[in-house]
Amino acid sequence: MTEPANIIRDLCITAATHPHRPAVEVGDQITTYNQLVRLAGAWASVFAEPSPYIAIAACRSLTAYAGIWAAMLAGKGYLPLNLKYPPARNRRMIDLAHSRTLIVGREFYDQLDDLLDGLPSQRVWLEDDSRLVAFQAAHHRHRFAVLPPASTVAPVVPSLHPESPVYLLFTSGSTGTPKGVAVTHANLRPYVDYVVAHTEVDETTRFSQHPELTFDLSKHDLFLAWRVGACVVALPAAATMLPGFFIKQKRISHWTSVPSIISLLDKRRMLKPGAFPDVKVSVFAGEPLTEAMAAKWQAACPNSAVENYYGLTEATIAITHYRWQDERVGEGVNGMVPMGRLFDGQDFCLIDENQDVVDGDTGELCLHGSMITKGYLNDPDKTAQKYVRLGDDDRIWYRTGDFVRYQDGCFYYLGRLDNQVKLRGHRVELQEIEHAIQTIAQCEAVVAVPWPLDQRRKEAVVAVLPAAAEVDPVLLKAQCKTQLPEYMVLKDLYFIDRMPLNNNGKIDRRDIERRLSHEKNTQNARPTIHSRPVSRELAGVES
Repeated sequence: MTEPANIIRDLCITAATHPHRPAVEVGDQITTYNQLVRLAGAWASVFAEPSPYIAIAACRSLTAYAGIWAAMLAGKGYLPLNLKYPPARNRRMIDLAHSRTLIVGREFYDQLDDLLDGLPSQRVWLEDDSRLVAFQAAHHRHRFAVLPPASTVAPVVPSLHPESPVYLLFTSGSTGTPKGVAVTHANLRPYVDYVVAHTEVDETTRFSQHPELTFDLSKHDLFLAWRVGACVVALPAAATMLPGFFIKQKRISHWTSVPSIISLLDKRRMLKPGAFPDVKVSVFAGEPLTEAMAAKWQAACPNSAVENYYGLTEATIAITHYRWQDERVGEGVNGMVPMGRLFDGQDFCLIDENQDVVDGDTGELCLHGSMITKGYLNDPDKTAQKYVRLGDDDRIWYRTGDFVRYQDGCFYYLGRLDNQVKLRGHRVELQEIEHAIQTIAQCEAVVAVPWPLDQRRKEAVVAVLPAAAEVDPVLLKAQCKTQLPEYMVLKDLYFIDRMPLNNNGKIDRRDIERRLSHEKNTQNARPTIHSRPVSRELAGVES
């Protein structure tokens, strides 16, 4: 009989099995499983506040990783904060989570004053005492202490209900208020079980830890590594955009990131064939992976399996996967690697106007199963919009908002429903236009935007490309006419010196739209098509 899901019990079994193997590597500092569990156990013993979540203001440090273990050993979930977020957003997350315990690493000290202002009373645990007196003097409402040293005895593993939260993440909300998603032990266990069974990993694997802790993809590295006794190797912040040297120096064997990293490395000519021979498994998720990207990465990592994962925060990291093979190029749609097969034990249906669709047809992907979360934290209205009953089915389904095709056991990504627009009466998927431009211009970073931005009725599409793209706009537009219907052909082209990325490393479409709007308003007219890329940036882009 399978024991009820308890992630920290699983990890403590790992620690007992591999006590002297490295669990975490930060710079030159290596922490073994025995050291990690005893440090986390000592911290857990002092977390007395009744709040359900412990907030962690630390990143890419031992304090961050030990804090995760400590929160679970204390029987609580953890709430990661993000150094790149404005203090107001981190405060809002703490408020919504009703967290009253805060772990703070040195890397967050400079932001801590702003973070604490306006928060209700917190029990603040500092990594060291270097600024303890100053913080106490400035914030009388909060109680400060230094985290204790490692215990000499192994901690007691708490008995936890499977529906207890492991972590709480916040996704963007349309109203400006972030939506909280609590992932439970019962959600996370089947994910880890499935990936361990289908991935070549063991205690010798060296996992990169590239995504921010506020991005659910980071949980893949952490909980997979700690389940099998492997080592999590933290990327220094300075290496996150161009991690090539890090991958080589640290002999990373399991790489995880968003696909945009491939384009960034390729742009710097760091994806030479055979560049990363130590990589054995590569997982890409968070945004569509193109076949061109996959082929370039495969050439640079000749010994690696290249996996495309599809998932959502609400569905616990990822829920479909596809192993890329060069000989299967062209199998996807619009140049995208297929989403692949559904994880075992999960269920799906496709709907179009709330009606089921048949095999080989297209529709919105809806998900049900043990990995699907229960809803948004303290937000029944938003929960009711996305977690729904379909027809006479009493089960709750999560509506992903993703438009897909399902055929012969494989999913194919067609785009976001909110990336579909009506142009002259035709329903248009922006990704199809982007793919055509990518093919013609031999440029991965392309964003298609419906136009005009300030009108509900869209008349055309404009495209944004990197200024470094070697493309003649007039010729590109002419070539698009040979591949796309007339109503899908570009109206204008814009060039941007550097594509803006969000905190998860994805192209920030909203920021691009904002800058396009600024460009239009400052010029009071639509910019003309340039005969060649201009060496200027859209408004607001940093050089």
